Amino acid sequence: HGQLIFFHTKNNSALSHRLEQRLIARFAALGMDIANHAKFIPFQNMEAFYGLLARADLCLDTIGFSGFNTAMQALGHGAPLVAYEGAFMRGRLASGILREIGLDELVATTDDEFVAIARRLAGDAGYRALIKSRISAETPKLYDDKETVKALQEDIRRKVFFV
Repeated sequence: HGQLIFFHTKNNSALSHRLEQRLIARFAALGMDIANHAKFIPFQNMEAFYGLLARADLCLDTIGFSGFNTAMQALGHGAPLVAYEGAFMRGRLASGILREIGLDELVATTDDEFVAIARRLAGDAGYRALIKSRISAETPKLYDDKETVKALQEDIRRKVFFV
């Protein structure tokens, strides 16, 4: 009963239109009208985007190329985020954020896990409320974490100054 929202890209609308056409064809092949399940909307300004995040039941991280800024923005607006942890750093940004704040159960490592986590968040209002309250309690730690800065500083000192 949910609705997926896809954003057309700001600078390469041909690419997002190709995705839209592929999804329309795939839904049609399954005998489904995509309009009942997904919307493609233009790139949003910051205020509109944040408004959508604040109203979202959940957000799905991009598979294969995780979005750090978007993940931080989603969590900062209280939106539960499902991450698919990839094999490379580019696919581990959102999962790293979730693990840092103790929300490992929102991190998938397989297709089936990703679907199961999203399905549970979408279909179980009580669970979603619990996750939202944990996000609200834990997310501020991401903004005040000086340990990562200290670790980077120490790494630079060792590698550059051999100290």
